[in-house]
Amino acid sequence: MGASWVRKNILEQNPDADLGVHVVWVPQLGATRGDVDPDLFGDPRVTSYWDPKGAVPEAVLGDPNGWDAYALYDGDAEWAGTTVGMGVPVIAEADKLRSELEGLLG
Repeated sequence: MGASWVRKNILEQNPDADLGVHVVWVPQLGATRGDVDPDLFGDPRVTSYWDPKGAVPEAVLGDPNGWDAYALYDGDAEWAGTTVGMGVPVIAEADKLRSELEGLLG
């Protein structure tokens, strides 16, 4: 699962990094809002959202059925900003995500 990988390999390994993580949960594979574990991250840098219609995957990935993906932006990015990196699924793109993040954290 990409979310637990991010917790263990990004957040826990970079406890002092100035990061903001926005997690958007969508109803893939029959998931409901009740299936989301609010304590999965346990990190104040993480904000979770429930997107019942898949509007965010459509806007960010161009795919309303997209899930288990990441989009990485630098601290100055705005909604129409260019990503530093993007990948699907998180686990398959883990090395790429780690490398892109290290480039931002310098």
